[in-house]
Amino acid sequence: MGASLEQIINSAQWKAGLLRFNAAFTLNNAGYDSDIYFGSTTTRVPDYILRAGIPFQLLLPLNRKIIFDINEIPQYVFYLKTKAERALNNDFRGHIHLVFDRVYFQAGGGLSNIKQQLSPELTLNIRQNSNFLNGLVLWQVSAGGSLALQYQTSAYTYDNPVDSGYNISKNLNRRENFLNFTAYLQQVSKTRFFLDAEYGSYVFAEAPSSSKDSRSYGIYGGVDFLPSPEGLGQARGVQGRIDLGFQYFNILNPQLKDYSGLVGNTSISIPLMKLTSVRGFFSRDIQFSAFSSLSYYIITSYGGGLSRSLTRRSRVEYE
Repeated sequence: MGASLEQIINSAQWKAGLLRFNAAFTLNNAGYDSDIYFGSTTTRVPDYILRAGIPFQLLLPLNRKIIFDINEIPQYVFYLKTKAERALNNDFRGHIHLVFDRVYFQAGGGLSNIKQQLSPELTLNIRQNSNFLNGLVLWQVSAGGSLALQYQTSAYTYDNPVDSGYNISKNLNRRENFLNFTAYLQQVSKTRFFLDAEYGSYVFAEAPSSSKDSRSYGIYGGVDFLPSPEGLGQARGVQGRIDLGFQYFNILNPQLKDYSGLVGNTSISIPLMKLTSVRGFFSRDIQFSAFSSLSYYIITSYGGGLSRSLTRRSRVEYE
């Protein structure tokens, strides 16, 4: 992890004294939608949409052992006709990294305020506010093997949509806690295998939703395909992660059904030619229901796409 952090610092776009700075302009999902509410209203609501932002990263390496890392991702969501859906989103994350010969520490947190379609259950855009604190310690046991322990606590709150009749906040406001123990094996520079054991707890804030309080136990495994330093941002070599596992999801209310089965979060990019790559992705996980009468459901997503580098500083993607 220290070596990966050093690569990011050395490849920063701009430098000023100790400061390192990266920034980019993004334009996502810009185009025409024949019905922004997915057929849920009696008449269609077509509109033109775009999402634009300038995410940036600020790095401050005080020396080779102490590094501060700040990421800010602002985004404006524009609807041409449906002005009520226009929104300003922001995601902020900050961490301190302590890098020693065989031990690596990371601690930090973040704040997020985002309005978006929350889930396939709802055809409305919902504003989600979240904050988190996390910490990680990694021990390099040998040249190719390491062990890591990570903890994260997150709080989620939701704004109820105006005149919708949904009480999203009552059904979804909650705190989540995760503890992960991970073993890594990396015998070559671009391929890292991992095995992860996870414990999670979910505690809902409102009494009517306390029946959703849950515990989860998971075991995951897979492989990370890492880019070479000179290949960052380019279509060179296989990149991404294969991550699949088994999860037991225990609803504490004995009258509700538990879940046990496959979960995963996999995304792989494979080069087709010098500047073009093809991507495939698969995810499967638990999603809490936005309605009080339900506890959770399983959401599975999969698909593919193409990515093309136009210049050294621009890229276009289609999924």
